[in-house]
Amino acid sequence: MLKAVINSPIRSGDQTILNGNLVIGTAGKGIDFSADPSAAGMTSELLDDYEEGTWTPAITYSGTNTPTHAVQIGRYTKIGRTVSVSGYVYWDENGSTGDVTLGGLPFANAAGSYGVGSCYSFFLTTLPVNISIACVVFPNASAITLFLNDNALTALNNTNTDNDQGFYFSVVYEAA
Repeated sequence: MLKAVINSPIRSGDQTILNGNLVIGTAGKGIDFSADPSAAGMTSELLDDYEEGTWTPAITYSGTNTPTHAVQIGRYTKIGRTVSVSGYVYWDENGSTGDVTLGGLPFANAAGSYGVGSCYSFFLTTLPVNISIACVVFPNASAITLFLNDNALTALNNTNTDNDQGFYFSVVYEAA
């Protein structure tokens, strides 16, 4: 049983919260793991953020016209600076041209950091046989750039898409 100790921030032993949440009331504070041994290159031992929610992924083309989305489903989990996003999009290109990106990420990617992930495509009937789609989040970006996983990482563009296509995706990146 947790005993209230007035004006004493130091407690020993395990602590149990019988009802309610542990609330960190000051920004930049969190759970401190500094009692654990540190790995080389460690920059923080403070877990100061956890968040989960939804976002709206949107396909865009770098050229002309705007695609029409039939389905846009996105979920994310952020633990510390690590962000995991996943979802599903289904769209009609409407004659759009240029390279394809998936925008609207809930957080911008960190400078000097690349996020990567995978996509499972269906209804992209113009893709070469046995070619998958690679997902990359470039430094400082708020969008996923889509590439053909063809040993050259050719950008996915309107020549690879047609009307009525969709894919599932999952990407992990570091928030700025």
